[in-house]
Amino acid sequence: MVAQLHVGRDLVLRTVLLLGVLTTAQAMAARLGVQSLAAHTIAFRIWMFTAYASDGVEAAGQTMVAHRLGSGDVDAIRAVVQRLLGWALVLGMTMAIAIGAGSGALPRIFSDDAALVAAAATTLLWVAVLQPFHAIAFALAGMLVGAAEQTLLAKAMAVSA
Repeated sequence: MVAQLHVGRDLVLRTVLLLGVLTTAQAMAARLGVQSLAAHTIAFRIWMFTAYASDGVEAAGQTMVAHRLGSGDVDAIRAVVQRLLGWALVLGMTMAIAIGAGSGALPRIFSDDAALVAAAATTLLWVAVLQPFHAIAFALAGMLVGAAEQTLLAKAMAVSA
């Protein structure tokens, strides 16, 4: 039971730090005005959609790494890590291209205000550029959880926060 509480503590810490960063970003956008907040909200919703897609790689990484570690096959572990990072990069690049190409059209799903659409389109370009890093970060998080390295994951989140 103590071991499970330790794992849970580290995962909760990571989640709290992540939510703190996301809340801070939204608060900063709100301080810039209503239009900036609305553009940020549109971009954040699209980012969240990509986060759910990347979460699939994270979940697969947890299972695959834990299974390979349990077997003790170092070559299999390396192969899984390389495969997961490769697929995460492909996913991230695909999402980057899709968001970048649709940056002018995607905000129109949320609003027909021309100034807001333009502001959101600019913000979405940043979302697009960061997608490969985003997908790889999710894959790495899954690998760390699969390797029972939640403490390292929490520390990495604290540093990045």
